[in-house]
Amino acid sequence: MTTRRRFLMAAAGSATIGLPNLIAASRAGDPISVVLPLGFSIDFFDAMNAYSGGHYARQSLDAKLIGANTGVQMTQLVVSGQGLFGRGAPPDQIRAVAAKQPTPVAIATICQGCNFRVFSLKDRPVTKPEDLKKMLAVL
Repeated sequence: MTTRRRFLMAAAGSATIGLPNLIAASRAGDPISVVLPLGFSIDFFDAMNAYSGGHYARQSLDAKLIGANTGVQMTQLVVSGQGLFGRGAPPDQIRAVAAKQPTPVAIATICQGCNFRVFSLKDRPVTKPEDLKKMLAVL
């Protein structure tokens, strides 16, 4: 399969000696580590499929998936350099900024929903933040 890397090497070889470059250096894929918050949750099926299905490898990426326990741990792993990029939630980013910790750059969101849901009793419904605050005060 002709990859961009092989094409560029062939083009450079042709320009240098005027002949097609028939021998290309073999390189390992570029290493990347992807950090998923909340472990290997079904919410991150796309990243797990990209790894298991060989999609990262086909793009010359030597990927490693790391399942963090929380979004905060995901942020810590990325900031410390153990992960190249990760998936997280806005509250974790806000907490890191509020604590004046170094924070990674948040680029975009792929999921317009949230993994966390609030369930309440029918006789004491939680429909807005004030309801939750009242309920927590009772506990």
